[in-house]
Amino acid sequence: MAMAEAYVLCRELNKNPRNFSEAFRRYENFFKPIIAKKQRQAGKFSRHFVPGTSCRIALRRFWTRLAMSRLFLPLTMRFFGAKSILKAFPPET
Repeated sequence: MAMAEAYVLCRELNKNPRNFSEAFRRYENFFKPIIAKKQRQAGKFSRHFVPGTSCRIALRRFWTRLAMSRLFLPLTMRFFGAKSILKAFPPET
């Protein structure tokens, strides 16, 4: 994601070489909803990192193995944002 952010920022700075404020505004407007969504997903998922009981530890282990299985790995990758976020970014003109 950092590489995509650097790419977008570079393009915006190229489009607005004398107006940094505009370049940063456009960069932020593009990424703000994407980052907000990722943060919400991380908040929901974070409670599974430190389970409070042995039952929850076993459940986490089961879900991790299932998520990394051949059957569910494509879905897992899609959920965690393994696809490019730049598809929503307008092409260079």
